[in-house]
Amino acid sequence: MDKYILYSAEYDFLNIVWELQPTDLTELVELCHKRFGWSKSITKTAVQKLSERGFLRIENSSITAIVPKEYVQFVAGEPIPWQLYKRPKRKFLPSFLERFKMKGLLNYRKLPFWILLSLLVVLVVCVNFFVGYSARASRISAAEDIGSQISQQVDDLVFPDCFIAGKRSITLADNTLCSIDFFFEIDGKSKSQNAFDVTRDNHESLDVIASTICSRIDGPLVIDFIIFADEYSGRVEYVKTFDEYSKTDYSIYAYSGFYDDRDALFTDLANAKMLNSYSVDI
Repeated sequence: MDKYILYSAEYDFLNIVWELQPTDLTELVELCHKRFGWSKSITKTAVQKLSERGFLRIENSSITAIVPKEYVQFVAGEPIPWQLYKRPKRKFLPSFLERFKMKGLLNYRKLPFWILLSLLVVLVVCVNFFVGYSARASRISAAEDIGSQISQQVDDLVFPDCFIAGKRSITLADNTLCSIDFFFEIDGKSKSQNAFDVTRDNHESLDVIASTICSRIDGPLVIDFIIFADEYSGRVEYVKTFDEYSKTDYSIYAYSGFYDDRDALFTDLANAKMLNSYSVDI
């Protein structure tokens, strides 16, 4: 009869079967755990694989060896190939969740509840941050594009000599241009040091500038000329509106306001802007 070849650990396992047969799985599991440190699943798999290969017979929970010990030859090497019998490593998250049962997760008096709640809060904060950052980046990009276009369209405008040009800014609402602000200081050499007289003397020039801007930029628009003076400051506002029937014909309305100090002017200007808007200097 030909020799049956086994790996050394398989041979050691069959030695137990030869020693105890007939035996059962419970007895095998206990003895294999003592001798080899095997778990129950490893022992069950060993029994199954060796029975499939014709070494063992399983009848009515009784396990016996089919092949006599004298006909078995063993070689050194891996036992019952360990890749088949080793228990897979548990992933951290399922193992973690198994430790904290659902009752613990829903009980606010237990630590797992507060751990889960903390994780959810951190997750919500991170999501809001990245969504807000992405939206802000998009609005900044849109503002820069619009600002570049506006700069090209107003660079050739001629302002009154008494205005010392300051800065310009635009305000967007939902990525749509809604206002342009021009900030000026009054020239100290002008005949008047208050915004009222300067505005009155140069109102016609401001009308022309506002009309030119409105003709170059599509859509409704608010243009503010903010004028800083020594005595009191002011703003001249031009509002471009379309009638409800026309998409091309528009009207321009002018409003003026004067303030004892700059803080009051800025407060009024901020209140006049649309909600959820975004401003950028150009």
